[in-house]
Amino acid sequence: MLLLFWNVVLPVLVIVAAGYAYRRAYAVDTVALARFSSQLLSPFLIFAYLAKSPIPVDLAGAMALALLLFTALLAAITVALFRLFRLEALLRPALMTTLFPNTGNYGLPLILFAYGDGAFSLAIFVVVLNFILMYTVGIALAAGRGTSWPATIRQILALPTTVATGLGLIFGLFHLPLPDALYQPIRLVGDAMVPVALLILGMQLAEARPAAYARATALASAIRLVLSPVVMAAVVFALGLSPLPAKVLIVQNATSAAVIMTMMAAEYRVQPDYVASVTLVTTLLSFFSLTAVLYAVDLVF
Repeated sequence: MLLLFWNVVLPVLVIVAAGYAYRRAYAVDTVALARFSSQLLSPFLIFAYLAKSPIPVDLAGAMALALLLFTALLAAITVALFRLFRLEALLRPALMTTLFPNTGNYGLPLILFAYGDGAFSLAIFVVVLNFILMYTVGIALAAGRGTSWPATIRQILALPTTVATGLGLIFGLFHLPLPDALYQPIRLVGDAMVPVALLILGMQLAEARPAAYARATALASAIRLVLSPVVMAAVVFALGLSPLPAKVLIVQNATSAAVIMTMMAAEYRVQPDYVASVTLVTTLLSFFSLTAVLYAVDLVF
């Protein structure tokens, strides 16, 4: 387990720490940087991998089904536990932290360090699916009854990641030729996403401040870091997924709460201090919990 921490988790931690230290020393517009990463680097990365390493349709369908089942089960567990502990007042923001892991900024580098390029295209597909869930279910949770579904669908279709996914699938599935003069710069820009995303995560941690929601924060953190990988493991076993996609799904969905949910909570005024607190706590604890998850999935698969 120590070797896993040294080879996989520590490289992630070092880059995150560099971003944290830089933000503590200098003023940085992390919102603008996060937008730059999600609207430019991520689409380039998604297109580069999907265009050259298309995922078989049956596998893509199985992974999408696994993620939907996982989200539904985890939502039911979160609702049940928050009602059991009489924390219903924080249920909506809690669901925003438990259902949506940081598959992009955190999960992608982790999968790359743990399993290499062979798993990376699968991890990118999980990120795309997670984006869709965040901009549908996530917005519905944040906005409550005021959700406008036509506007939400238009927002999803307008996302650069959606456009990049569509184009990448077309080029990959139909084996359309892409000249190296175009592909290489696209791949080069996309590859920058991994270190930049971790640096941004560190900067965002430097800005986060824990709030006074000890019990609710502890409960949401336990669901996100402990129950999530267990639930996903049960789902992939039930669906009979092969080892590599199973590992990718479990590890990515065992990461900390998605930082984008903090921004969404602030935009819709849904207890943003609580969401930020869970994000901070889960990110700090995940360096240890993910080491255990990586060790466990290697034993099981």
